[in-house]
Amino acid sequence: MYCTNCGEKMEDGSKICTNCGAQIESKNETIQAVKEKNVKEETIQKVEEKNINVEDENKKANRLCILSVILFFGAPIIDLILYSLQMAGLDSFFTSTVIELLSLGEPASIILMIYVRVKYPKNKFGKIIMWIYIILIALGIIIGVVFIIILLYECRGSNLW
Repeated sequence: MYCTNCGEKMEDGSKICTNCGAQIESKNETIQAVKEKNVKEETIQKVEEKNINVEDENKKANRLCILSVILFFGAPIIDLILYSLQMAGLDSFFTSTVIELLSLGEPASIILMIYVRVKYPKNKFGKIIMWIYIILIALGIIIGVVFIIILLYECRGSNLW
């Protein structure tokens, strides 16, 4: 065995060179250090790959969330425009068919959001949109119940019953 610093011949297993005083690593220690370095590099590479995958997953989830928002809010707006055209006498098979298809926009957007929440549970945009949907649906139910109560109260004296 030779000193890696000065090249002096040393006894096998020596840790310090008797000529220059340099510390000498044994082959086992060198091999172990190389293995540790390789493990660290592999771990860093895996973490970087995971970060890239998380970013890709977030992009996919965000695209689906935007599509869901477009369905949720866009379908009723287009539906209202087409219904107005229909009421104005511009009725056609096309407008009637599109109105029927657009009525599926809100349920489709909610189903899409449920998919996003199940597939990408850590996506923050999906969480926010889902809570907005829940609040809007709850408000719709409350308004519907209040409307029915008012309707029943107003109609109780009429001959409708």
